[in-house]
Amino acid sequence: MLCKCWTCPDCAPGQKARLKALARRGHPTTFITLTASPAAGETPPEAAQTLVKAWRRIRRELVEKKGMKNPPFIAVFEKTKKGRPHLHILARVAFVSQKWLSNRMRHLARSPIVDIRRVHNARQAASYVSKYLAKDPIRFTGCKRYWRSMDWDLNIVLTDEPPFERAFGWHHDPRSVTELCDNLSFMGYVTNIEGNTLAFC
Repeated sequence: MLCKCWTCPDCAPGQKARLKALARRGHPTTFITLTASPAAGETPPEAAQTLVKAWRRIRRELVEKKGMKNPPFIAVFEKTKKGRPHLHILARVAFVSQKWLSNRMRHLARSPIVDIRRVHNARQAASYVSKYLAKDPIRFTGCKRYWRSMDWDLNIVLTDEPPFERAFGWHHDPRSVTELCDNLSFMGYVTNIEGNTLAFC
């Protein structure tokens, strides 16, 4: 039985593959990197927590001050060679000014260095995912290794159908076993994969 631990040499490749699949299923339009500045004087875990709070505030301001829809996203931490946190974010969002984002990060985290790029097609999205999001995600103390908004995964269909009927109604599903496992885990099921067999309860 797999432990599903990111530090386990047997489980880490599968965890990275599931993260890649999840990131691609969100059909992102924008790639954002927030960088914690050493000048802020925080330890790496403190800096990571500051980035989390800053991104949460930025999302709220996009709605309240910019009149935009709250952007669906997936965010993943990466550690630099010096041990500092980068927060890589894929989002479905309309245009966001780099100048505005840099000013907000200067105010919220004393870290004005940001990178924001448009994602023009699925190939480019896959490139960002492979290069940044699933390369070596790091868990800083007090933060998740990665997280996403509830509406990120476009393969999940929200329904009022009772969970028992949704789980045991027979139908053909074209998704892979790992994709199904990820979706079932998202809905609250305990899952286990052995070979090509998926068990859940």
